[in-house]
Amino acid sequence: MHGIKRRNWSKEQLELKRKNDAIKIKQYKSLNDTLLKGKHEKIYDLNHLELTETLLKQNPEFNTIWNYRRSIILSLYDSLDIKFWQNELYLLLQILKDYPKVYWIWNYRLWILQNYPKQERLATWENELKMVYKLLDLDSRNFHAWHYKRVLTDEINKMTDKTNIESQFIYSTTMINKDISNFSAWHQRTLLLPTILKTNKDLASIEKEVDYIVNAMFTDPEDQSIWYYMNWFINNYTSAINLIELKEKIEMINNDELEFSGKENIWCLKLLINIEKLTANDTSIIVEYLTKLIQFDYQRANRYKFLLEKCGSSSVN
Repeated sequence: MHGIKRRNWSKEQLELKRKNDAIKIKQYKSLNDTLLKGKHEKIYDLNHLELTETLLKQNPEFNTIWNYRRSIILSLYDSLDIKFWQNELYLLLQILKDYPKVYWIWNYRLWILQNYPKQERLATWENELKMVYKLLDLDSRNFHAWHYKRVLTDEINKMTDKTNIESQFIYSTTMINKDISNFSAWHQRTLLLPTILKTNKDLASIEKEVDYIVNAMFTDPEDQSIWYYMNWFINNYTSAINLIELKEKIEMINNDELEFSGKENIWCLKLLINIEKLTANDTSIIVEYLTKLIQFDYQRANRYKFLLEKCGSSSVN
C-alpha cells in the first residue's frame, strides 16, 4: 500500500512481535494511568513534565496530555530558563517530522511561542517563520503549516508594525506555479487578494488575475482547485470582470476537452452556469448545461436533476 512492500512474517516472528507489542501496551497503559492521576491530583513537577514528553512522542494526538503539559509549564514558569523553551521547540520539531498533520502539535507549538520569554520573542517568531517555509518546501500542501504561517506572519507584523502582503501574495504564486493543485496556496490567495485590491482596485490588476487563472485552467482543466478559486473570484469581483469575454475562454477550454476526450468538462459547465446566473440568467441555457452535467457527471446526476426542477424544467427524467 502506498508503495510500501508487504512484509511476510514467519510464525516465530509474529509470536515475538505479539509479545513485544504486549509489553509496549502494558508500559503505555501504566504511563497513561500515572499521568492522568497526576493531572487529577494537580502534580506539577519536572518528573511529570518528562513523563508527558515520553507519552506524547508515542501518541501526539492525546490532547489531554498536551493540556497537562501546559499546566505543568505554567506552574514552573518562573524557574524555566531560555534553554528549556529552545528545547521545547526542538522537541516539537522532532515530533512534527513523524506527525506533520496532527492538530494538537501545531496548537501546542503556537502556545509555546505565545508564552515564550519576551526578551527573545520577536527573534524566535522570525526564526519560526523561516522553519515553516522549510516545512512547506518539503510538503507544500500541508494546510496546518499554511495556517501556522499566517498566524506567525500576522503576529510578526504586529510586533514590527509592518506588513508584507505583497510578498505573501508572490509566495502563493510561486507555490501554485510549482504545484497547480495546491489548495492551500489558492486559499491563501483568497485571503490576501481583497486587501491588495482594496488599495489597488484597478482593472489592470483584476484582468491580470483573471489571465493568471485562465492560464491555469488551460494548463490543467481537470484540476478542481482552480475552478473553486475562479468561482470565488467572479462571485466577489463580478462588476469588475468582463464575464462575456471570460465565458468565451471557458467555452474554448470546454471545446478543447470535447475534442480531446469526447466529453465536455464538468468544471467548465459548472462555471458557465455561474456566469450565466451573473449575466443574462437565461434559464434555457442553464437547463442545457445541467442536462449535459447529468450525462457527463452521472455520479451527481440527482443533484443536477434537483437543480433542473428548481429551474422549472420539464426535461427531468
